[in-house]
Amino acid sequence: MTHPKLTDIHRRRFLALSASAAAIPSLPSTGWAVGSETYSSMIGDVELTVLSDGSLTLPSGALAPAAPREEFEALLTRTMGSLPETVEAGTNHALLRIGDDLILIDNGSGNKYQPTAGRLLDNLSLNEVDPAAVTKVVFTHAHPDHIWGTLLDDGSLALPNATY
Repeated sequence: MTHPKLTDIHRRRFLALSASAAAIPSLPSTGWAVGSETYSSMIGDVELTVLSDGSLTLPSGALAPAAPREEFEALLTRTMGSLPETVEAGTNHALLRIGDDLILIDNGSGNKYQPTAGRLLDNLSLNEVDPAAVTKVVFTHAHPDHIWGTLLDDGSLALPNATY
């Protein structure tokens, strides 16, 4: 089967892949890219791999800032047994193989955000993915846990051959 180039992607395919990638943060962390583990699946002719960047400790209210406070607190109490001040949230990133392209959705926290995050490059290596093999990076938004992994400590690009 031939693989279309990313630039030839059609609207329906883009929407399907976007919807799949958008769902990643809501996936349960257990069994889905926790630590060095990964999850891989084929979606048509696209290989989706979910890689962990570690975890973040966040104020519990940061999880759903637009939710009605009483409902949100009741949900946390019901699911966690009490209302925690902070929660530990796993951070996962999608790696898409489409033909000759290896596309990373966001590139993680790097090593300067929280000590429990910044594991993405290690997990790429553990999964035998050379950072130089990544051809494209798509940023969903500019929060630290999505873009601070762009540069290494020496100022060079962590994914040197990618277009951003």
